[in-house]
Amino acid sequence: MPALIPLTCPTCHAGLDGESEQVVFVCPQCAAGWMLDDAPGAPVRLRALTIRYAPELRGSALGRPFWVAGGQVQVGRRDVHGRGSQERQAVEQWATPRRFFVPAFKCDLNSAIDFGRRLLSEGPRPPAGSAAPFVPAVVPARDLHGLAEFVIVSLEAERGDNLKTLRFALELGEPELWILP
Repeated sequence: MPALIPLTCPTCHAGLDGESEQVVFVCPQCAAGWMLDDAPGAPVRLRALTIRYAPELRGSALGRPFWVAGGQVQVGRRDVHGRGSQERQAVEQWATPRRFFVPAFKCDLNSAIDFGRRLLSEGPRPPAGSAAPFVPAVVPARDLHGLAEFVIVSLEAERGDNLKTLRFALELGEPELWILP
């Protein structure tokens, strides 16, 4: 059975409250953001985290946390069944750096992909609102890369050219947590 470790804010040493699956914490005293860094084989520790809040979050509505990171996709190979490959369009679409979004809250894979696709296409700017309450973030930041790959494959499969094989590389920057309505 894993041992329970009391978490304290590395900045002000206040206690950090949370649920058992929670991976993000906000200090109730100094408002610093922290994420659980539980890399395999390493001791569990807290790592500083930038949290951005949407200005629309007011009142009693809880925001939803999303992992966000700038990234670049390099399409290496794209094979299709038959003719009509849209490889050139795919390469052009991904030539521009993008901001990738995946839910940090609990949801099924299809919903995570839908959120990722919608926010990728909308391309919202970094929010600059005040701190607000949000549903627990239970998806670790290390899952951002894999979920962003699902979003890419989903978009490419939808091109309508009977995609057979897709090889690509995805490079992502440092994750932030955005709290959105």
